[in-house]
This record gives sequence, structure tokens and C-alpha cells, in this order.
Amino acid sequence: MDRVLIYNRMLKAVSDELIFEKTLQKDLRFKLSGTSEERLNINKKNDHLYRRIKTADGYKHISNNDPRIKKISKRHFFVEMRSRLKNNIELLGKVSSVFKSYSPEAVISDLSPAYVVSAHEMYRELGLFSTEIQSERVVATDETHPENLLIMTRQGFLVRSRVEALIADVYFDKGVIVEYEAPLYVGNGMFIKPDFTLHLDAVRSLRFHEHAGMFNDPDYRSQLKWKLTKYMEAGFRIGKDVLLTYDDDYGKLDMDGIARAIDLFVSMS
Repeated sequence: MDRVLIYNRMLKAVSDELIFEKTLQKDLRFKLSGTSEERLNINKKNDHLYRRIKTADGYKHISNNDPRIKKISKRHFFVEMRSRLKNNIELLGKVSSVFKSYSPEAVISDLSPAYVVSAHEMYRELGLFSTEIQSERVVATDETHPENLLIMTRQGFLVRSRVEALIADVYFDKGVIVEYEAPLYVGNGMFIKPDFTLHLDAVRSLRFHEHAGMFNDPDYRSQLKWKLTKYMEAGFRIGKDVLLTYDDDYGKLDMDGIARAIDLFVSMS
């Protein structure tokens, strides 16, 4: 999810709402000018409710069909709305003037040059996401063994296996931006590299996908167990935050089953 984009949209929405409410406030002043300031209340007598109007001589009962009721009621509706608009305009004005961006770039710009911080690194460590950075990098790719990155996906990045390319293409068809083997900080100075990091507009936090392609290999299972443990130690939940898919027991790929699992995982996130 692009938190920077959301922040910019929020400020734009605040600015637009401020302009709209000020315009509405002016319209209410016009509607209120020249209207009667009479007041109504409800009086209970002999288990019956009666509407009363306040006059110079005190309150007097008024018929429910009296045309003044609608005019007086409308005026007090406008008065209440004007009060709320005044409150909102004051608050929106404060928000637009004092709210500070928490994007890594904005924070870094206010730091002393003595401090050396990478915006890219902070986006990753804090679990944030920037479309701008995404477009600059296309996607994050583990380049530890670049010679193994042989298969191009439709999202425009290289992966190591045909299965991973097919999985990436499923997300592409669903309109989900994914990153491949992007380092994830899990605490204590340690990073792991999820197979896929998912950026879903509907959720504030990241989601991940691990595909266990060699589950029958004991060493592979041991490594996968360690990786899943690190996810959990970092607060991520297997099945909720991390989708785990497999080849079948014979090493064959059930791509239809994986696609259904992806669809369910995304729809429930």
C-alpha cells in the first residue's frame, strides 16, 4: 500500500473539504438572514404531547398544522449546521497547517546532515510502500545470485523458477503489485526474503506469499520452518499475513489450486 500517496490524497481531501464547508457556511448565512428567531418545544399534558411556540408573553400551544413550524424548524436546523461547520472549519484549518508528513523523505529532510538515513531502507524497515520508489526500482529483487534470475514475469521482473513466474502472473492478472525476494526486517538486526511481498490497497500492512516447491526435501523443510518461525516472531501470522502454497506430494504443480488459494487470500485480506 502506498502510504505516501494516501497521505497526499488525505491532505488534498482536507483542503477540498475546507473549501466546500466555507462555501456552505456562506450559503447558510444567506439562508438565515431575515428568518424568525422563534423557538419551539414539546410539552406533555395528560399523557399527550403538545408543541409550543415561545412568544414575548411566554410559551403558547401551537397546532401541528401551523405553517410556522416548518419555517422555525428549518431555521434551527441551519443554526445547528452552522455551529458544526464553524467547529469543522477550525479543526480542518489546524490539520492543514500543522499536520506533518511522516514519509521517510519528509522526515529525513528535517534531520541534520550529520545523520545518514536511506529513505528506501526506512520504507522497508517500517513496512511502508511508495509507488514512486516502486516505479524507480520496478521491483525489489534479491541479487545475491543474479545468474539464477532467468525468467521474466509479466510484471517486468526476473524470478528463479517457472512456478514463481506463474505465481507472479496470477497476481498481475488480479492487479496486485508484488515484490520478489524483497528484504523484510524481522527484528534483532535480521532480514528474511519472502518469495513475494504483496501490496494490497485494502489493508494497511504488508502480506506475503511463500511457495514451498521442494517440501519433500528435509533440508528445504528445515529452512522453511526457520523462515516461518521468523515471520511469527516478527508478529506475522501464517495463513492470515503469510500465504503458504506447495507443490503436490509428487512434485507436480497444481496451478489452479494455487490460483484459488491466492484469490481467497487476497479477498480475505
